[in-house]
Amino acid sequence: MAYFPVTPSGALTKEEARPRLAWPKLVAAAVLLGALMVTALFARARTGGAFVYPVDDAYIHLAAARRFVESGDRTFLAASSSIAWPWLLVVMRELGVHDHGPLILNAAFAIALFFSLESALTQFGSRHASSLSLLLLLLVPIVPLALSGMEHTAHAFCVVALALRGSRAAARHEKIRVPLLCVAAAAVAFRYESGFVVAALVLLFMRARRIRDAALLGAAAAFPALVSGFFSVMYGGTFIPAPILLKRTHLDALALPANIYYRLIDNPHVLVTFVLLAFAFKIERSAIDPKSPERRALVFIAIVTLAFQTALAQLGWFYRYEAYAMVVALLAITATAITHRSAVRAFVIPLAVLALPLVGRGLGAFRTTVLASQNIFDQEMQMAFFIRDFYDDKSVALNDIGAVAYVSNAHVVDLMGLASPHIAHARGMRIDGPLAQNEIESIGVDEKVSVAILYEDWFVGTLPPTWKKIGSWKISDNHVCAKDTVTFYGTDETAAAVLRENLRAFTTRLPTSITQAPLDH
Repeated sequence: MAYFPVTPSGALTKEEARPRLAWPKLVAAAVLLGALMVTALFARARTGGAFVYPVDDAYIHLAAARRFVESGDRTFLAASSSIAWPWLLVVMRELGVHDHGPLILNAAFAIALFFSLESALTQFGSRHASSLSLLLLLLVPIVPLALSGMEHTAHAFCVVALALRGSRAAARHEKIRVPLLCVAAAAVAFRYESGFVVAALVLLFMRARRIRDAALLGAAAAFPALVSGFFSVMYGGTFIPAPILLKRTHLDALALPANIYYRLIDNPHVLVTFVLLAFAFKIERSAIDPKSPERRALVFIAIVTLAFQTALAQLGWFYRYEAYAMVVALLAITATAITHRSAVRAFVIPLAVLALPLVGRGLGAFRTTVLASQNIFDQEMQMAFFIRDFYDDKSVALNDIGAVAYVSNAHVVDLMGLASPHIAHARGMRIDGPLAQNEIESIGVDEKVSVAILYEDWFVGTLPPTWKKIGSWKISDNHVCAKDTVTFYGTDETAAAVLRENLRAFTTRLPTSITQAPLDH
């Protein structure tokens, strides 16, 4: 029999009317914060005593904030795929918080997300909303998101607020109010994928023939993107952020089904979530309690959002890209399970087995985060220290720019195009687009590049013959870097000789987990 948190008339039951105890959610929030702190401490133990973000892109945002505050340089603001996140870091830097700004912000957003989920699950009738909310966040998983230094935790918080407010407005036929429009704009300002959630809500409003509401919501969501694009063009950038254009998914209608199939095979947690959402949708179709329209709308939003993300955007890469959709999906599934306990209880064993990929992924996230921090320390940060010490006033060519741009003052030439618009155009605005040998040679001359640090596999047959390979560093147990080996090049004979000596001088400072190939004599 279904458990209803309200009577048929909509009034609270006696059980629900009792005062709620505050301590369970405070304890659960403390456990969440403790999990973040303990993981960060374990990571510090592997990174020379300083916390290192486990994703190099975090340092692109930090570099954007540092360089804007110090010199007004907007180059790295254009290298971010988030409109709002770099500006939050600018504010933190103005307040005197530098390296730890992303960590503090993400911890705050993680706690805010927890309380948002706890409140929602309580309203859906859960008597254990605190523990369930904590479990959902660990399954997402929230730990690598919050410690990544990226905008994904803030994005998830805004998307959950958008999905909850939107499903309520759709189910109750309420007029769209300003808070919902503001949440939609904020969600898109953090990440453009929020448009998938907005699209699901627009479909709901259109189905109910609420054309005005659909138009208002779409306009509010588009507003930050339009404003950002306008100012980007004013300062010589692209209307759509370069990272989005460069990393966009190539759409091929004929190949799309096969692409989706292989994506789901490669990401079993997404496939499992789709199955659980389908189960929830089937149950909710026949539900008639007062909350059922709201839950049906939430399940619909979750399905559409995850489907768009799977078909049109990216999955994986350190849990990040689909995280916001996973939060909404797990919330929708849990809301259904709470209400329809008897139906779920009949399938508890197969559902538990089905959820194993989510559980394994959540548990493994703690270890992966620690190892990823060490990977970034061993590869990206050592590159940054090397450039800061020997090339701080020079031009350097890179394919991973974050740590070097943040730690040093070197002029960074991004051969992938994220922070170098002319290179992005040379690549045809695709990160995997070809960059010819003569183009790289011309870039090196024009930008006065003296040293390049690259993934050799990404530039086979395209590097100028004048660029001399001098040495390489290889990290162990790689979990997050695109490649485990970076190679050093001097762009002419003189630069190569200087680079050789600089690498020799730096050798004694390398962590023991790095293997340095014998220097070219």
